Amino acid sequence: MATLGSIVPQDKIRTNAIAVKPEEEEKQIDENIVPQEKIGENKPTSIMGDVVPQSKLGDIKTPVIIGDVVPENKQPVSPEKMKTASTWDKFMYGIESNLRAEKLGEVIQSYFPINPNAVPDDNQYYDKSEISKLYNMKDDELNLSSLISDQKPKTAVQKRLEYYRNKRENYLNKAYAELTPEERQSGAAVAGEIVGSFVSPETFVPLEKLFKIQSGIKGVSKFAGISGIWGAEYSLVDQLAETGTVDPKQLGKDTAIAAASGGALKGGIDLVGKSYNLIKSRPKKYNFDDLDKAEKLVGDMEYYSSVALRNGMKQKDIPNYVKSKLRLSEQDFNKAITLSTKKFNPPTNIDEAVEIIQRHTYKKPQGILGSLGKGIDSYIKPLHTRLKEIAPFIGNRLGRFESNLHQKIANYSARVEPFFQKFKKLNKKVRKDLSKDMFNGNFNDLLTKLNKISPELGNDFNQVRSVLDNLYNEMVDAGVKVDYIKNYFPRDFVDRDKFLNYLADKYGRPQANKLQQLLDERANKLGLDSSGDLPADEYEKITSNFFKGRMPAGSAAPTFTKQRKIAELIDEDLEYYQNPADALLDYIRGAVNNVEQRRFFGGNGVSKSGILLDMDESIANLKMTENLGLRADEVKDLLTARFGGGEQAAGAGTSFTKNLIYGTHLGNIESALVQVGDMGISAYVNGFTNSIISLVEQAAGRSKITPKMLGLNNITAEISTTKGMAKMLDSILNVSQFQRLDRVGKTTHINAALRRAVNQLKTEKGTDAFRRKYGGVFGSELDNLINDLKTGNISDNVKYYAFSELSEIQPISLSQMPQKYLNMKGGRVFYALKSFTLKQFDLVRKTIFQEAARGNYAKAGYNAVRYLTFVTGLNTGVDTVKRVMHGKEIGMEEFKDDYVNNALKILGASRYLTDRLVQSGRLSDTVLDMIAPPFDVIGNYMADLYELSGLKEEKGIPSLSDKPHRFKSIKTIPFFGNLIYNYFGGGLEDYQKKQYQEFKKRQWYGKHYIYPL
Repeated sequence: MATLGSIVPQDKIRTNAIAVKPEEEEKQIDENIVPQEKIGENKPTSIMGDVVPQSKLGDIKTPVIIGDVVPENKQPVSPEKMKTASTWDKFMYGIESNLRAEKLGEVIQSYFPINPNAVPDDNQYYDKSEISKLYNMKDDELNLSSLISDQKPKTAVQKRLEYYRNKRENYLNKAYAELTPEERQSGAAVAGEIVGSFVSPETFVPLEKLFKIQSGIKGVSKFAGISGIWGAEYSLVDQLAETGTVDPKQLGKDTAIAAASGGALKGGIDLVGKSYNLIKSRPKKYNFDDLDKAEKLVGDMEYYSSVALRNGMKQKDIPNYVKSKLRLSEQDFNKAITLSTKKFNPPTNIDEAVEIIQRHTYKKPQGILGSLGKGIDSYIKPLHTRLKEIAPFIGNRLGRFESNLHQKIANYSARVEPFFQKFKKLNKKVRKDLSKDMFNGNFNDLLTKLNKISPELGNDFNQVRSVLDNLYNEMVDAGVKVDYIKNYFPRDFVDRDKFLNYLADKYGRPQANKLQQLLDERANKLGLDSSGDLPADEYEKITSNFFKGRMPAGSAAPTFTKQRKIAELIDEDLEYYQNPADALLDYIRGAVNNVEQRRFFGGNGVSKSGILLDMDESIANLKMTENLGLRADEVKDLLTARFGGGEQAAGAGTSFTKNLIYGTHLGNIESALVQVGDMGISAYVNGFTNSIISLVEQAAGRSKITPKMLGLNNITAEISTTKGMAKMLDSILNVSQFQRLDRVGKTTHINAALRRAVNQLKTEKGTDAFRRKYGGVFGSELDNLINDLKTGNISDNVKYYAFSELSEIQPISLSQMPQKYLNMKGGRVFYALKSFTLKQFDLVRKTIFQEAARGNYAKAGYNAVRYLTFVTGLNTGVDTVKRVMHGKEIGMEEFKDDYVNNALKILGASRYLTDRLVQSGRLSDTVLDMIAPPFDVIGNYMADLYELSGLKEEKGIPSLSDKPHRFKSIKTIPFFGNLIYNYFGGGLEDYQKKQYQEFKKRQWYGKHYIYPL
């Protein structure tokens, strides 16, 4: 009983609540004090623990014990009561009132309470006083009052269950105070209760099997069995949570009802399905008087023949399959083939089948919405995904092109690496002398010097010469017109403009201009934008011939060619040339790219002067020969983006900005930890068990395949150069362990994909599914791939399979970037730190949204749950670790916030952006924030430089903010910058203040802040 002089808890004092305007609240928020003049003369403040007069105690007349349910008419009327309940509120009430997962947790904690001695005093997860209270509950002893039937002694377990029930009801009454009793029984609330009953971990254990149950007696029996298990589990948890006991009769009754209902449901579904199939299987009457209809029917017959072949059906069964799908009699089947002017051409292999399917189903985008969708796709959807959707045959060839390109560049680079690893350890003077011999083709002198230093160096250089010979032979075989030069070694300029200025200073501007004119003419002849786009060997060849006096007809030789020949470099020239290692690696990339492009286009390739391909002509030829129809223009645009804009390097400014963003955002230990979270993607795609085993094998050094074997030495296609600032970026990412963890993630995924494939191929059903999925990708090589996977042979086909699987989740090649990224050299900075997000969205779209669009709702829902469990869940766990590193709070509220934030990242958003949208209501600003480059690092540098400049004191310029200045550029210090800023730069203090403000804002009701006094 609350009496005069009682100490009343803060949460029970409501009568003196006052309204404070938001603008006044902002002034009070730091001090957490409400000014006395706002309280009123007759409303003295009451602080928790104060002695309150009886007259101020309100209506509380009965003892109130922690955990009791306070009757609704005794609860203080909160501003929520004034709100109108929405359908969503009713639905959420239903969910939260019947969460099986929560009830299961209550049962477990009631039977196995947490020992308070096991909980640290400074923990942030649990209320230790509450844990102690629950842990120390004892069974009631028998006494006289227990003889009364309704006052039986309670066990400690029953007391805990009762405590949790009361706590749950109190929460619901407070959180949904605006709902009336009728609204709590509404249809929306009941629907929520049904959803809540399925929100439980054990629900999803048998759920996957439901999707695979066959029809017939066995299927009905299995479905009934699983339904019975569900019913028993539901009844058991519900009884324990509500009463603390289990009634065997009620348990058996619920189990029987669930099993019978499930069996009846499955049997009814099968019966309806059989009836529907029986009606559909009846032959349809066709009128062949209209030849157009006959031709359309033949086209449909080709389509269903292709579907059957792609799905792995045997050739002898395909005709009957086609007849059943089109409801054709044998007579009409033959009649359509005879009468139609269109020849019936069923596919003979999987490649043809996939192409026919796409040609039959493709629809050109129509109207504003169609054009808008295509326009958005050009910005966010990977080019390879779009190409496979409209022209699978060409898309699969492009995938093979990317795989071959990476592997060959890596193989050739690996062969020359031993020489240059030793070469860079020599002193600078020796390296300069040897470089001059290499560039000038003095290989005999060079080998003499190398063998004198170390015979091993001479042998390694012979391997370099072998690589150059192999590249020459490959180019000749592919149709590239290239002259053979004995003792050839590639060379290129560090900066071509600086080199031309060097020539102008040494020999005069007219001679430099004449050389520039020749370079521009050659670039124009090859269809390039400028001489800067000329291949290195072509640029250097023209320059060298110019100095030798071997000019095209009609060109005047320079007057100074008699004085010296640039073909023989001297010491002062070397500073304008790349070092031998960079020059050779660039040459390898260019030569392999040229060869693989010609193989991609095959006989459709048209050469420019025998060197580069004329992409416009080559793509035009491809359009005509591949029978693309309505798809031709879109295919042309995509291939032009990949082989045109995609081959153009971004400008120096764009490259510098991108590398700066990557270096400052990824070069710390926390960003490296994000790679751990990305391993959840492997669990989602390949299965949890396959991923864990692959990770363990990798730790033991037993991985069957590595990213290096696939030619993957870069994190993403965006970071794929070895020049300039990129070398520094590479060092930063290496020191911060970002690259190491990226390799761990890639290795885990590709090996888990191999395990998944091998396990799938152990059964006939799995093999058929594998053929359906990969038949179009590998075509005639599919049988070889299957054999290699079964025998463990890491062949080129297996490497391409692994490359393709990794391409599904990471942007490892230019084809995995959007069309606009490839076409906008200067706009690529907008994609910085977004390419992985776009690839994840593509994965979610394929595995969830597209499955739902096909009508596979169960599979789409199952995939959505798995994605939110493995990917979002693991990333949230990483965020929790980062919170601990920063000394921030961790608990269920923080975990939920981080989980929601990671879920929103799938759409490229975040809690910050969604909160801003809610507050401002301006969608345009939110979208702009999503697409804008992360220029915060530049802003931080400018703000810090402004603060250090002293301009404020010297010229009276105002501060950028009225808050204490924080030197946020500290965060960009590699490896530990974020932690240094957090603990020593004011980051943690700012976070705590922001959290306090958020806490206050949560008390916002309607148009006022309410503070209990």
